[in-house]
Formats: sequence, C-alpha cells, structure tokens
Amino acid sequence: MGLLASRHLPLILALLAVIVSLPAAWMGLTTDDYIHRARLLGDVESNRPLKDADLMPRGGGRLGAVLSDLFVMVDPEENLQRLRTYGALPWWTDEGYRVAHWRPLASLTHWLDYRLFPNSIVLMHAHSLLWFALVAFLAARLYRRFIPIASVAGLAGLLYVLSDDSYFPTLWLANRNLLVSLAFGLVAMILHDRWRGDRWKAGAALGPMCFAACLLATEGGVAIFAYLVAYEVILSRGSWGCRLRALA
Repeated sequence: MGLLASRHLPLILALLAVIVSLPAAWMGLTTDDYIHRARLLGDVESNRPLKDADLMPRGGGRLGAVLSDLFVMVDPEENLQRLRTYGALPWWTDEGYRVAHWRPLASLTHWLDYRLFPNSIVLMHAHSLLWFALVAFLAARLYRRFIPIASVAGLAGLLYVLSDDSYFPTLWLANRNLLVSLAFGLVAMILHDRWRGDRWKAGAALGPMCFAACLLATEGGVAIFAYLVAYEVILSRGSWGCRLRALA
C-alpha cells in the first residue's frame, strides 16, 4: 500500500504502461493502417524499402490534405464503387454513403510518423506507446485530485493501466486518436478543477483550449464534456447560474 500512496506513482504507472504494452510494437499494420500508409506515402507495398522519391508523397500525402482527409474512409467520388466491387460494402449501399471523420490533431501525429521514420512500423507503435504512458500518468494525477485516500487513488490508476481495454489503441496505429484525445481531455479536466476548486484563473482559458484539442483528435472526445457537467453538478460550489457560466 505504501507504493500505491507514493507521490512517484504516476511516473511509475507511466513506465508500467509502456512495459505491459511493449509487445504491441511488433504488431505491424492492420486494416486502416494500410489505407493511411497508402495516402501518406502513395505506396501500397508497405514492406518494400522506400526510396528518396517516395518521401515526397503524391496527392493525399500533402499536409493540408492529410489533416482534412486522412480519416475519410468512404467517399462516393473516390472509393465507394471499388469498396462495393471488392465486397467491403454491400452492393445495395446508397450512392451517397460517406464515412468521414475530421481528426486533424491525430492526423498530424501520423503525418509526423511518415516524415520522421517512414520505414519503421516499430517506431510508429512506440509513438503510440508514449501517448499511452502520458495517459496513464495523467489518469493517476487526476485520481489523486479527486480521491482523498492516496492508496485508493493509486489503486485506481494501477487498475486503469492493467485494464485490457487500454491496450487496443496501442495495437492499432489508426486508433491512436483515442489516446491523443484522452490525454488532452484529462488535462482539460485537471485544469478545470484547478480553476474551479483552487481558483487558478489561468485554468479558465487553458482548460477550454485543451478540450478543443481533445475534440480535434477525435469526435469521441465530446465524452469529456459529460465529466465536466458531472463536476459542476456534483463537486462544484456556487449558484447554478455560476456553474452554467463555467461550462459555457
């Protein structure tokens, strides 16, 4: 119990998160990862060594296109018919069917991967592992702020790291957006609490900025707002008008 109450536990859990997830570094590419590679490098033969010319991506590899279109999975004008022909979509799929997510912040991390180490899938997974380590650290810090018994807060952080639900985003490169979003979402919650609980005024500006980054990583980041609402309803003090203004 002494270790769980240690002030160094967040760092220890961050290291543990890397250790327990390390096998993911050799998982290679899967599903959407191949689509991302083709768009970022114009190269579908993912196992062949890249030449210098390949590092100048064709078309979709430009930064602007990557930030806006990397997570566009089905486009009626681009690939809908091919997906139906291949069998990935049923033949009766509507002609206007479109699956498009705007995740520019997460897209930027993948663009950097293919600029810095395009031939090393292991390093791309290591990049995701670092995001998971950051999430584990921030989750432990968040528990410390809201759970008064240090050992209980430490146990909560440990259980989070050991939960099998935490590993999938490190196995699947294209799912890194969840880790990026959660990291910024946890910071947003910590800053909100510092503003509302500790009266740290800078949190009123920095918290919403981090929440915006959370949403720019994935649309699923909107779930963090539910926690902020719960905070104002249950933990915050003051009038309901004041709480509504804080959420606004």
